[in-house]
Amino acid sequence: MPNNQQLLEVIRQNQENDRKERLEWQKAHDLKFLELAMQFSDFKNKHEPISLKLLGYMESDKATNQKGVVEQVSINTSDIADMKTLDQVRVGKAVVLSSIGTAAIFLVKQIFF
Repeated sequence: MPNNQQLLEVIRQNQENDRKERLEWQKAHDLKFLELAMQFSDFKNKHEPISLKLLGYMESDKATNQKGVVEQVSINTSDIADMKTLDQVRVGKAVVLSSIGTAAIFLVKQIFF
């Protein structure tokens, strides 16, 4: 049966082995994390100009009076709604005028013929 000194030595040895394994794992993963960070940085640097260009299209610029996509879509939606209303009014007028014309023709036929 092992004595206390031998048990302590086994525990110390196990802790030392665990520490070495953790350090090796950390070194291996630190390199992977560093690679991922570099890849992300490269990706962001490559796509930053594209993002800025897209943002320029999306936002309105008061200095140049350039309307962005979001504002232009809002204006277009409003214009389309106005055109639909105008078309409905035109159709309504046409229906009323044709009804009046039909009634007038009917009355003229009844009176004169």
